[in-house]
Amino acid sequence: MKYYFDLANHTERIADKEGIESCSVADVRIQAAMAVAEIQSEESDGLGRWAGWRLEVLDSAGLLILAIDLGRRLLVPSNNS
Repeated sequence: MKYYFDLANHTERIADKEGIESCSVADVRIQAAMAVAEIQSEESDGLGRWAGWRLEVLDSAGLLILAIDLGRRLLVPSNNS
C-alpha cells in the first residue's frame, strides 16, 4: 500500500505527491518517526517555528493513519536498557 507524509497546520497543507510503498503500518510509523526526528534535529533554536504544524500520514484512500505534532519534541526510546 502507498502512504503519504503531508505537513499541515490549521490553514496550510504541503502534500506529499510521491509517497512511499509499505506493506506494514508499523514500518510506516517508524518512517514517520524518523522523518520527524530529522526535521527536529535541524532546529538548533527550538521548535517554535513548527508550532501548530503536524506530520500527517495518509493511506492511498486518504485515511489518516497517524499525526505527529512537530512543535513538540519527539521522544525516541533509548537502546540503553
